Amino acid sequence: MSKLFRILQGLVFLALFLYPHPLGAALPPPPLPKLQTVPVLRVGYVPLPGMFFKDEHGLYKGIAFEYLSTVASYMNCSLDFSPGTEEENLEKLAAGELDLVPTAMAHEEQGLASLSLGPSIGYVAFQAENEELRHKLQAAIGEVDSLAPYYRFHLLERYRPMEIPLSLTAEEKAYLAEKKVLHSLTSEGQPPYTYFKDGEHLGIIADIMEIIAKDLDISITSAPLQSSEARLHAMNTGEIDFIADLYDDYNWAAENEVWLTKPYLKIDYVAVMNRDHPLPDAPVIACARGHFYNRTYTEYHYPSSQVRYYPTMQDCLRAVHDGEADIVFTKTLTVQNDIYAGGYLNLYTPGSVVFSHFVSIGVSRHADPRLFSILNKEISHLHTQQIASILTRHAHSMGESGTLFALIYYHPMKTIALIGLGFLLLLLAMGLFFFQKRHYHKKLYHMAYTDPLTGLHNMAWLTQNLPELISQQSRLREEGKLFVMSVTLDRLAFMKETFDLKLLMESMLATLQNSRTENPWLLADGINSEGTCLYFLCCEPEGMSMRQAAEKFIRDGTVMTIGKLPTIFTHRVGLMPVPPDDDVSASWLLDCAYSAKMEAIATDQNLFIYDERLAEQYHQRQEMESLMHKALAAQEFQVWLQPKYDLATRNTLGAEALVRWESPELGFLPPGAFMDLFERNGFAVELDYYVLERVCEIQSARLKKGLPALPVSVNQSGLHITEQGYLGRMRDIMDRWKLIPGLIELEITETAFIDFTTKEQREDAAQIIDDLQAIGYSLSMDDFCTGYSSLSMLQNLPMNVMKIDRDILWSAEKSPRSMSILRHIIALGKALSMSVLVEGIETKEQEELLIKLGCDNGQGFYYARPMPVKEFYEEFLPKHS
Repeated sequence: MSKLFRILQGLVFLALFLYPHPLGAALPPPPLPKLQTVPVLRVGYVPLPGMFFKDEHGLYKGIAFEYLSTVASYMNCSLDFSPGTEEENLEKLAAGELDLVPTAMAHEEQGLASLSLGPSIGYVAFQAENEELRHKLQAAIGEVDSLAPYYRFHLLERYRPMEIPLSLTAEEKAYLAEKKVLHSLTSEGQPPYTYFKDGEHLGIIADIMEIIAKDLDISITSAPLQSSEARLHAMNTGEIDFIADLYDDYNWAAENEVWLTKPYLKIDYVAVMNRDHPLPDAPVIACARGHFYNRTYTEYHYPSSQVRYYPTMQDCLRAVHDGEADIVFTKTLTVQNDIYAGGYLNLYTPGSVVFSHFVSIGVSRHADPRLFSILNKEISHLHTQQIASILTRHAHSMGESGTLFALIYYHPMKTIALIGLGFLLLLLAMGLFFFQKRHYHKKLYHMAYTDPLTGLHNMAWLTQNLPELISQQSRLREEGKLFVMSVTLDRLAFMKETFDLKLLMESMLATLQNSRTENPWLLADGINSEGTCLYFLCCEPEGMSMRQAAEKFIRDGTVMTIGKLPTIFTHRVGLMPVPPDDDVSASWLLDCAYSAKMEAIATDQNLFIYDERLAEQYHQRQEMESLMHKALAAQEFQVWLQPKYDLATRNTLGAEALVRWESPELGFLPPGAFMDLFERNGFAVELDYYVLERVCEIQSARLKKGLPALPVSVNQSGLHITEQGYLGRMRDIMDRWKLIPGLIELEITETAFIDFTTKEQREDAAQIIDDLQAIGYSLSMDDFCTGYSSLSMLQNLPMNVMKIDRDILWSAEKSPRSMSILRHIIALGKALSMSVLVEGIETKEQEELLIKLGCDNGQGFYYARPMPVKEFYEEFLPKHS
């Protein structure tokens, strides 16, 4: 009968679907529910960190905000907030323009009344005559306190200061100065919480003791716990000062005349059961002897007939695995590792926390009371984030020793299939490798010795072949007619941003080919990896000197046609004669030509010939390389700060950290004298870390003294981006100094993220930026508009600050076109919510130009030159903040 009914029901639905009219038209739509209007309370607040404030995203935060919002929900009201001073808010409240004002103290004047929101939260003021509002507030506050009595404490914990100052009395400091070393006893055999290896105390509690020792400027020794009687005797007789990890059982503490400090660690426990055996009504509980929680949880909740004791936790797990017991309680942090380590793959945990206990430090009641007070203050000084970081690090370090075995045990068929697939892929990979080996071998030479963007020989080819090329021209060399020429174009990076890169490269290569045809004395050439500098082996043409030949090369390439647009380029050329008879290396000749070119740039000349003065500089660079590691170890490198400022208010916003070298052998050196060398030999990496550590030390010292700490930017060499372990080392630095996120800004040039083999953005660039920001650094794109693809960088890299190169500013003073570019770059940075800063401001006119273009921040000699740290904080900052 029911089957027939279902068939008829289906036919009816089918008819309604196929023939919706007129029956379907007769069905009216269901009425929409009527929305209830929620009354709005107008609230005036005083912006105050931790209590009532807006974060960087414009969202309200704070203890008073959250508690008042909760109370409003119980009143069935919504809140509308407006900021103001307390005096302004109270005046508006008395005038009826506001309904509520949260305050620090009660107000009963001017027709106002107040209700307490609780300790450390304050009061809420309202008009005394508004009895209806008073009753609603009282009822809502009472209901919140009744249903969630610990809600206030959660808010206070969430918004507590990052660090509670450690304030010791003179007597307490004298006690520590006298003791210098505190001796403790600690549990053993409980990794990762606490254990000993070769006599060294390791684990979570060991790391916490290390933090305590560092904060108190003392040493703490740890020895493993002995019997209960022995450890109490050792503490009461003064052999040890405290027990580092006691279960917070105050009954036990009272029985044994022990004071327990505030807890510093919470340990959660979960139940572990056997998946092959159903849980009986009266389960047998396996307990490890000597564990504190047996007394307060297991023995308290289960009768003695259901409790069975074993020597260790692994014995308990084995008992549950073998069916001798039904449940064992073990620590959440170690449960999976315990199961895998014993191979107990039939055991499982539901994952929910069954119970928790806290860990405190125990001090004898007969000990000096100053010790107990010091330890309590230090535990209050510890921040939960420090403990959480230690727990996370040890949880990751444990690993899962039996993961592979567990995979095979649970998924044997999938494991076999996976192994077979891996073997098949290995065979295919080997076949593909041998098939393509010959093809790749043919490409290796091309890849190793050819620039991928231009197709020209690279510096590796030129360096390797230059001696042979010189040898082939032995007659010209003996006559002193061979020379090496280094050539670069001014503002090439800016041209790459202005013109299409492919079109620009085609035009430059066509010009180069024309120069080769017109000047057969250009014997060989190569280009550097950045594509910014050409090197030539040349011979003096008939009737011309070396200088005259170079001047002709410059004239031939002054005007290039890019597309259909004739464009003027300024050449910078360095010349190095090849010695007629000396045995010199190719690298030395190329370095000398490069040095001469850099001298041409520095002296604003078109060309410069290597001379004795540059030779002396070359030897000085060699001396720098021999001294640089010693200088770093001796801290000869000094950090100077150059202020950054708000163009409108001329207030200091932060600073850039710059390095100076105070060398006993070389004297005082500015960065221009050594940074280019350090970039080329790779020493810039270690110097960057040195400067970063010094800046973190400065910031940390100011925070500990309660002094203002402005953001300081630190330059990061592009060499870091390909450095092995870079992110890990940057994370270690931030963890060590524990600075507020944003106090350290990393200035990284956009070219650092270019893969010069493809001239494209590195695939991992965005991930590197995200990871650095997650660690706590803010990121600045330094020398913006001097790289390969600034606009694509803006699109793909979530940087915080855009730092515009000074060349763009100087060009904007002379060129309307450049001014338009600068205006749009500033607008673009603002549209992307980036802080925009222009460097190199040296005149009042430049500053006024930037203000006119809408730029907010600047840096340059017009405002302040770089200065020592002490001068910046003690003399400059008080006058410019």
